[in-house]
Order: sequence, then C-alpha cells, then structure tokens
Amino acid sequence: MLVLLSVGNAHQRGVLTNYSLTDYQSGTEMSDGTVVYSVAEHKTCSTHGAASTVVNADEAALLISYVRIRMSLRANCAPYAFINHTGNKMTQSNVATALTVAFSGIFSDRVERITCTKV
Repeated sequence: MLVLLSVGNAHQRGVLTNYSLTDYQSGTEMSDGTVVYSVAEHKTCSTHGAASTVVNADEAALLISYVRIRMSLRANCAPYAFINHTGNKMTQSNVATALTVAFSGIFSDRVERITCTKV
C-alpha cells in the first residue's frame, strides 16, 4: 500500500505517516470508483492546504482490505492507517525503509542498493 500510494500520488513521506483513520473514513468516492482522501496534517499544509491522495477502484479495494486487516491485528494502536510493529504511528524513516525494501528487488541486478528517501 505504501508503494502504491507513494508512486501514484508523489507526496513526501509525511503525508503517508500522517494519513489517519479519520482521513481514510472521510474519503470521497467518485462515480468511476476512484476514491479521493484528504490529508490535512502534514508539513506544508499551512502553505499548500490538504494533500489529496487518490486511488483507483482496484487500489481502493486493496486499501479497504488493508485497513480491515490492520484494525483486526492490534488493539489500542495509534489512529493512523500506517503503523509500525509496536502499534505506533510510522515515522518517515519507517516509510523510507519500507519503500527501499520494496524497490530494492526491482533493480538488484544493476545496483547494490536503492535508497528511497524521496519518491
């Protein structure tokens, strides 16, 4: 999900770390099944406003499944869509590491390591 949202929306990691369950529940579904989520809590919100995160119908179905599983795995977690193994809000470093791991297999035949500090 992190890769889909990162690549598909080209936001800084802060948008994903601050993507709350309230933001998820407040998503607006369009007639074609596309869903638009607004993330108001991020670094440049005061300058640029809420960040829009858009997923197509297939990605929305994956996100629904992800959130359902995420909610069933841990009780008393941080109120964010993406949490770490302790149930706390993911840090930007956690997101960068997850993206680095996801992309490292793609280019492993050409480079030793891919570091995804910005997508």
